[in-house]
Amino acid sequence: MRSEILNNLDNPKQLEKIYRDDKSNFKKEFNQIYPGHQDNASLAFWNERLNYESTKPSWGSKNEVRVVILIALIAGLIANIPNLTGIDKERFLSRNISFIIFPLLSAYFIWKQKLAFKQYLIPLLVIIIAAVYINLLPTNTESSSITLTFIHMPIFLWAILGYSFVGSNLQSSENRIHFLRYNGDLVVMSGIILLSTMLFSAITIGLFSLIDIAIEKFYTQNILIWGLAAIPIVATYLIQNNVQLINKVSPIIAKIFTPLVFVNLFIYLSAMVYTKKYPYQDRNLLLLFNVLLMGVMALILFSIAEAGKASKNKFNLVLLFGLSLLTII
Repeated sequence: MRSEILNNLDNPKQLEKIYRDDKSNFKKEFNQIYPGHQDNASLAFWNERLNYESTKPSWGSKNEVRVVILIALIAGLIANIPNLTGIDKERFLSRNISFIIFPLLSAYFIWKQKLAFKQYLIPLLVIIIAAVYINLLPTNTESSSITLTFIHMPIFLWAILGYSFVGSNLQSSENRIHFLRYNGDLVVMSGIILLSTMLFSAITIGLFSLIDIAIEKFYTQNILIWGLAAIPIVATYLIQNNVQLINKVSPIIAKIFTPLVFVNLFIYLSAMVYTKKYPYQDRNLLLLFNVLLMGVMALILFSIAEAGKASKNKFNLVLLFGLSLLTII
């Protein structure tokens, strides 16, 4: 790609085509070329286009805001089905909570990526069939197969979200890395919004209680549930429109927690050997250990994703290797 860029410095149309074919690789190669051609007006324009970073939050287009509001309302409506119909809330949420999140995020990315009808028809049909299937399953808390279906349905819908996020370029490993990085940013941003929502709710309920007005039930059923359902799509909207601000959060968290997790895991494995209690002997311990593995995978992912954009730090690479080795052991 580097030679293509150099050969088309005075051909704006071809440069644009190369950029659209592989945006991530274009930017990577361009940033290596530009220091030696800073006097080129065309490349100076491209440098500002690719590397301009605004400190002000971006709110996207008005059309995108409308789409986000519509999706948030649909999410709130789905979450409110038990209140509107009187069906058992626990039974409904245990089966459908993932349908409040992933299909609607998929719809946002399908709109954002401007996918053709034939590209999103199959995911749409799969989501509908999955929703019908899981709601027709009998209520049997003793059935392991039904419980496993409930556990794996979010993973299945998450995979469909990945397809919607990547869009038409399914073969791009760069896009798949972007999707995994987006998941980390989504967790962080959703967590921040959730904490803010909880604080706001506590203050609101507390203020009304001071004047002897009990609004807990009304607030929870008619306001809070709509807000909670909207958190994933609002967080995604903020991430997509403020990439230069948001994508720095996950690597910073990874940089802070990687050495802490390494030390903690080393001490824990040593204690495990001393006590002779191993994960495969205790189901609860095995479940908790699997959660730990997912957390370690996330830390490694965020660290490697950041290392791909910056100069490699040997200490961090050794630390990541040690963390991976401890996890495998």
